[in-house]
Amino acid sequence: MSSVSLNARRVDVPDSFQAIQDFCWEQGWTDGLPVVPPTEPLVREMLAGYGGEPATSLGTMQPRNAQATLEKLAINAVMAGCKPEYFPVVVAAVKAALDKDFTLGGNAATTGPPAQVGTVHRPTARRPSRPSRQGDQAGWSVVVHCPTRPSAVAPLASGGSGWSVSRRPLPHPAC
Repeated sequence: MSSVSLNARRVDVPDSFQAIQDFCWEQGWTDGLPVVPPTEPLVREMLAGYGGEPATSLGTMQPRNAQATLEKLAINAVMAGCKPEYFPVVVAAVKAALDKDFTLGGNAATTGPPAQVGTVHRPTARRPSRPSRQGDQAGWSVVVHCPTRPSAVAPLASGGSGWSVSRRPLPHPAC
């Protein structure tokens, strides 16, 4: 995978945790939660967790009608702290969100409070070896560290600016 070229633009940020967090905040790439810097080795490791060419597009993503490539998704997954072995779950979720019947554009442009929820099928949920503290009958749960919701991936993967203050007239009670 290291011989495959990555095409995302590079930015230089001072090598300090706070400088990186401040830069991501200024770019609108975070809602205030810490982000993992998407260094090239981490992005390559994330891509290796799925396979495929980094330039492979899963489809056109709203709001800017840009191509959601595996490389862009891997960058977002790294920033969110996703483990490489869970990256296939992120890819599957984005593929589902890009399905025409899901109407991601409508979700992104609604004046109401949309919220997307994903469910991980039991065989996938059994893979991680982290014990659950509650809820799962088998005593194990999948603790997927990945973007908190599809709306976290959509702006960044599609070339948008990322997080912003909601301007919806009917905000979600959890916001």
